[in-house]
Amino acid sequence: MFHLKFIAACICVICSLGSSGAFSLELTFPLQCSLGHNCHIQYHIDHDPGSAVQDYQCGGMSTPNQQGTSIRLADTNEMIKGFEVLASAPGNVISIQNNIPDQVLTDQVKQNLQGQECGNNVVLDHGNGWQTQYCHMMRSSIVVVPGESVKSGQPLGLLGLSGFTTYPHLEFILKKDNQFIDPFHSSTGGSQCGENTHSLWIDPEAIPYPDSQVISSSFSETIPQLKEVVLGKHHPAFLPHTIKRLVFWVQIIGAKKGDVHSIIIYDQRGRIIAQSVKNVLSASQPVGIFSIVHEIGSGKFAPGLYKGGFVAERDVNGEKTVIEQHNNQIVLQ
Repeated sequence: MFHLKFIAACICVICSLGSSGAFSLELTFPLQCSLGHNCHIQYHIDHDPGSAVQDYQCGGMSTPNQQGTSIRLADTNEMIKGFEVLASAPGNVISIQNNIPDQVLTDQVKQNLQGQECGNNVVLDHGNGWQTQYCHMMRSSIVVVPGESVKSGQPLGLLGLSGFTTYPHLEFILKKDNQFIDPFHSSTGGSQCGENTHSLWIDPEAIPYPDSQVISSSFSETIPQLKEVVLGKHHPAFLPHTIKRLVFWVQIIGAKKGDVHSIIIYDQRGRIIAQSVKNVLSASQPVGIFSIVHEIGSGKFAPGLYKGGFVAERDVNGEKTVIEQHNNQIVLQ
């Protein structure tokens, strides 16, 4: 009899915990990719109440009023490989949108998509007021239907370029009782950024805070614009040696004010033919393109293997430290 009373008492305690809202969501990463290699966190939720930005680590990896976590690919060349969007926790499908084209965002597209900024998306209900939403998915790729129960890690569809977005990414939105929640800093106790953060990720160490990183690079004949790079342009397999200009470029996220960038081009004999070194950034840049150009003038490039190198340095404890080093190459035929 004693044992039965003890069990009943335990059940009552569990019930009271559930009814008081002690239940907290545990999240798995919502994209099937290798974070830091073929996918990257571009923006975190903005915790600054004003016009400035402040992510959960007191950094600037956000945009004003950012309400979700943006997990991006380098460009559309990566997108077409097919990256599965995954349910971050068990739940039920509330709604889906599956028919918005994957397209470049223009003023006309914005006008046509008013009220559909999230693009193709899935909304999941996890109980106790918790919901997740998965935005900017690929048209016709969603494989779940409203009313369906899903498990954590179950595929929902593919990452795409639909809705209000200028680059292929998943916008992961978390809500509790219709309030936006930062999965990296869900504490509501008034703690400051970088202090007493309460992560909802099951494995938070597998999702490190993004730092300066090259997410793509290549050579081209012209200096590329960021929009062109995102749309998969300026990635030739080789270039003719008759070109008059050779550009080496890198696309970077997480560059911070005071970082020192150096970029170099080497010819087929390993000689430096163009360099721009020790450039100090005057402002932080969550995403940007850095490039170096070599113009041949009236001569010609010799056929062969040309290489490019990029180095980023930062002041760490009073010493200049290399935080990123990247190389690429191309054949001039």
